[in-house]
Amino acid sequence: MSNPFKSTVHKHCLEQLAEGIQALQTALENAQHSANQETKSSAGDKHETGRAMAQLEVEKLAVQLNQSVQAQEYLMRFTPDQPSGQIIPGSLVETDRGWFYLSIPLGKQIIAGQTVFVISGISPIGKMLLSRTENDRFTFNGTEYLIKRFF
Repeated sequence: MSNPFKSTVHKHCLEQLAEGIQALQTALENAQHSANQETKSSAGDKHETGRAMAQLEVEKLAVQLNQSVQAQEYLMRFTPDQPSGQIIPGSLVETDRGWFYLSIPLGKQIIAGQTVFVISGISPIGKMLLSRTENDRFTFNGTEYLIKRFF
């Protein structure tokens, strides 16, 4: 069953990832430039320490960028109008306690005026949601949830 809100949520998540990837690419380019400058302008122990610190920053940013690109590729596999008889990765779930989008771990997002928790299917609550259907109940951290509907 297609749902316009699910399409909006999916698009929002893709945009968030694209913005994050762009920011990481810029930061990585700046860090690489800094590392290159450190090589040219310093001398002695200070030179080695500065270069090592710059290289660590480049490596950290490269890992973050790679993780973000992988998350984007994973999210792009979902089709917002993909029907399912039960909750699966890519499902948008409305519970009596809020909305959940099982996809990637972006956390709490405000989308079209609604709070949506964008979570991974391997998160603790994500695991509780998977394979459930409408009107199922489950308890997470002492709080009972009722699944109203999902898309």
